[in-house]
Amino acid sequence: VIFISTLSFIFALFYNKLNWNFFKNDDIGSWIYLLPVSIICIGVYNICNYWLLRSDKYASMAQGKVIQGGTISAVQAILGFLKKTGLILGLIIGQIFSALFLFFKCRKDFKNLFKIKKEKIVQNALNYKKMPMLSTPGAFADTLSLQMPILFVSYFFGGFLTGLFSFTIRILSTPSALIGVAVSQVVFKKVNDDLKENGNKILFFILKVYIGLLVIISPILIIVFLF
Repeated sequence: VIFISTLSFIFALFYNKLNWNFFKNDDIGSWIYLLPVSIICIGVYNICNYWLLRSDKYASMAQGKVIQGGTISAVQAILGFLKKTGLILGLIIGQIFSALFLFFKCRKDFKNLFKIKKEKIVQNALNYKKMPMLSTPGAFADTLSLQMPILFVSYFFGGFLTGLFSFTIRILSTPSALIGVAVSQVVFKKVNDDLKENGNKILFFILKVYIGLLVIISPILIIVFLF
């Protein structure tokens, strides 16, 4: 997290020093310095979120998600009259609040971190070194496919239409995102536990979850498609 945040800060410096203006928006130069803050908050949130998942503290995970979404929406609505700054400040403040909340929830477990030996960390890194190598390209491609339309809209049509486009995408993706995130975290824990206990006998469980999600999301997709 610190490494990526440092790289993003260096990018922000070069963006302003070299006067890059890919987005054709002169106002973004000062706001791009908040990118490292956002990355740190996302990193802390995800780390604490996975720790709570491992500890089966689903209530705290749900509360963190509600705080994040509620804070972002509330701040963006209140600061909406500022036009260009409302969406950005709302996102950053929401990320900060949710990261601090989960960090506070995990604080009692931090004392256990000092009991972990350095040799054990190195050994686990070597045992699971293939995981980031295999998952990173897919995660990068997935993120790029979601963000590229926004970047192109910003380049060709300016910041105002980009804000409208981004807000529309967010509204349309909210139902599937809420269901997907809530279910995926529980399924992730369940599949991991079953793999340890029962080997590879998880196909029926995955199909059951898939069919259930399809039944839940189908009415929403039909409504969005028709209206």
